[in-house]
Amino acid sequence: MAMNVSQNQRGVSIIAVVATMLILSVMGVILISLVTTGSDISVNQLRSEQAFNIANGGIEFGLHTTTRGGGSWGEFTFSNRPLGAGSFTLTTNTSIIGTERRMALNSRTAVGGILTAERNITAVVARVTGAATILNEPFPAGSVPSDAAPGNGCAVSPALSWCYSYTNTQGVSQYHADNAPSSTGGSLEAETQAVANARFTGYRQRILSTTITQGTQVTLNHWYKKQRGHTQAQLMNMAVYLIATDNTPYQLWVHNSISNVGWTQVNTPFTVPAGKTIDRIRLSFDIQNRTSGSGSTNPSYIWFDSVSLTASAGSIPVTFVSVKEVY
Repeated sequence: MAMNVSQNQRGVSIIAVVATMLILSVMGVILISLVTTGSDISVNQLRSEQAFNIANGGIEFGLHTTTRGGGSWGEFTFSNRPLGAGSFTLTTNTSIIGTERRMALNSRTAVGGILTAERNITAVVARVTGAATILNEPFPAGSVPSDAAPGNGCAVSPALSWCYSYTNTQGVSQYHADNAPSSTGGSLEAETQAVANARFTGYRQRILSTTITQGTQVTLNHWYKKQRGHTQAQLMNMAVYLIATDNTPYQLWVHNSISNVGWTQVNTPFTVPAGKTIDRIRLSFDIQNRTSGSGSTNPSYIWFDSVSLTASAGSIPVTFVSVKEVY
């Protein structure tokens, strides 16, 4: 009987030891799991904080890029730009809401090779207060440089006010004292030589003091006049173009009839296409005398005057004013 009791006690002890070991093992596993999980949480929290800060950095970079642009802004994208321990991809979208020019910025951040944060804000970047005059040219004396030796002056001096470029050189473009109504400066005249079949083709061009960005609505206002040398003159073409920074020409106005025209005013609206920025205006002409016969040597004349470009309210490339987040 005593032997059975001792054996039972030893059996119970073994079970207790095994149970204790199992409990300790489970506790160890739980402890290790807690430590590992806590470490993962700490790493993820660190990455999350880094990602959020980098995303904010992307937003700040976008706003800085906007303000540095001096107000002539288009939409832009920066892909995988390095910052700190990661990188950000920034996209923007501009719009006009009432009197506010707004920019929506989206910054997506990668830390450790994965997308870990995204930050979106809409910021007011400028105030629109009214129409803006981008160009106002009444052609006063001295505003048109000499073209005594016709050629390709715009290629030589592109920054020269109203530079010239000609493909047919039997004529001259110059300042003229004739004025359109309400003009007090003068005008730009182009005329052929007094030679049968003389032809004068080319343009006067100038760089705008303010570039015009995509989506901006502008109005071209100018006066023109024509005097034909003969009823059978070959050509009397006039046109006005806006030129983009990539040299894309946009014809805003054209008048190709061979006729006498007194001073006439023209207003033409234009919206800058997506992805384009306008930096030049071009006054183009192609005039040619009658080829032969009586009166063939009478030159033809065309005039431009009071050329202006005005951006409409709500689409003005204004100077940076302030930034505030719109919630």
